[in-house]
Amino acid sequence: MKKPKKITTKFFLNTLLNPVELPGGDWGYPLYVQITFNRKNTQIKCFYGKYYSQLDQVSATDPYLLPFEERNFRKMMNFEVEKQGDLLDMVGLGKKYEKYCTSIHLLFSNYLKARLQSEIIRAEPKKFAEVLDYQKPKVDFFTILDAAIRLFDNVELIISEDFQQEIEMYRLYCALYRAELQARDYSFPTVIDWINGTHYEALGEKLAQHFGDGAHEPIGKMMQTINRIVFHKLESVS
Repeated sequence: MKKPKKITTKFFLNTLLNPVELPGGDWGYPLYVQITFNRKNTQIKCFYGKYYSQLDQVSATDPYLLPFEERNFRKMMNFEVEKQGDLLDMVGLGKKYEKYCTSIHLLFSNYLKARLQSEIIRAEPKKFAEVLDYQKPKVDFFTILDAAIRLFDNVELIISEDFQQEIEMYRLYCALYRAELQARDYSFPTVIDWINGTHYEALGEKLAQHFGDGAHEPIGKMMQTINRIVFHKLESVS
């Protein structure tokens, strides 16, 4: 059997880019990784990294970050190599990585925020329609929904039945993964975990424990909904 090609990763601060001034007056540079495979390499900006004056500051300030980023880079490479083999084109992997390392929780939340924004058009009074900011990534969907209910008179009446079902699916998902979402060790599931099958299987097991093994309909709806959201996100980078 042919020995698989080795995948290597090396983190570095990209000093070729313009620095930003850090608190204290030092200059910081973005965290990057160089990935080498089959004598080809590419450099990708770390999605969760910040700006640092020295590389050793990364582990000192956030000890879980580099292991998490490396796991995701390797998951991405293994997935892409399995699809394309030695002919893997390294160009464009950076854009793919931005999608692959996104948490399922954030993806689900952003999807629901976008849908709420489209349905809130019919809410009264209309003068509040432009008040809510749906784009802030750190503002969870339920915070936006709670604000909408307080601002408008008829939000709960105009939300469609299928949208309400998706809201309850997201509520359940957050409950099932509460520990992972609250932890600071980057243990939350990501898009690459879904498409390589590991999170798909793990969620299926959690849902079977929650609903019971025979509850095929609610389990199937949940899995299909997340699958649709994930692959809609990936369409632009396929």
